[in-house]
Amino acid sequence: LINLFYDTVENINIKDYTLEQVKVWVNKEQDKMFWNDRFLKTNTYLISIKDVIVGFGNINESGYIDMFYVHKDYQGIGVGTKLLEVLETSVNTPKYTTDSSITALNFFINNKYQIIKEQIIIKNNVSLINYKMTKEGI
Repeated sequence: LINLFYDTVENINIKDYTLEQVKVWVNKEQDKMFWNDRFLKTNTYLISIKDVIVGFGNINESGYIDMFYVHKDYQGIGVGTKLLEVLETSVNTPKYTTDSSITALNFFINNKYQIIKEQIIIKNNVSLINYKMTKEGI
């Protein structure tokens, strides 16, 4: 999952972010315990096709989608749509929220999420733009 995250950001998100922003975003110095903790504190799901992990995401009990990534070679074929459906049906919540990248913004809009606000995130003195988004839940 970690490698899928790195690969997606470095190959897909690079279209909307600078190389400096991508390097700060992937932060390859994070240890595996950081990732394990992040996945274990949420409902984490993955989608595989023929033993290849093609997407993963996680959501907490309040409906916050923390991570949402689709393999660079499997974009545009419904993997993200199926993954979002799995995440949203895994929790009963009045609303879903996420902090969407520029790259995923239209995907979430097409899935009935609304922009609450544009955000500027500062990591290691580098600014990244993302969007706080929400969707009505159950």
